[in-house]
Amino acid sequence: MKKETIRIIEANNRMIHNTPLEEHLLDQIKDYFRIGLTYSSNAIEGNTLTESETKIVLKEGTTIGGKTAQRSHGGNRS
Repeated sequence: MKKETIRIIEANNRMIHNTPLEEHLLDQIKDYFRIGLTYSSNAIEGNTLTESETKIVLKEGTTIGGKTAQRSHGGNRS
């Protein structure tokens, strides 16, 4: 392979590896970790919600019992 071709391939690889993630992919990754870490933390504390139920609570703000998350905590959320 010519040196020029190798330089172009290397530059292309650097560009690909340094390109930021698309916004929707970044949002998916954030959601994945937010839900997973919340579920794991709650499970350690004895919460019996499944990961799917945890996702519903976080995304919709409704608890499994049908109350709003704010109401189920008994306090005012600002």
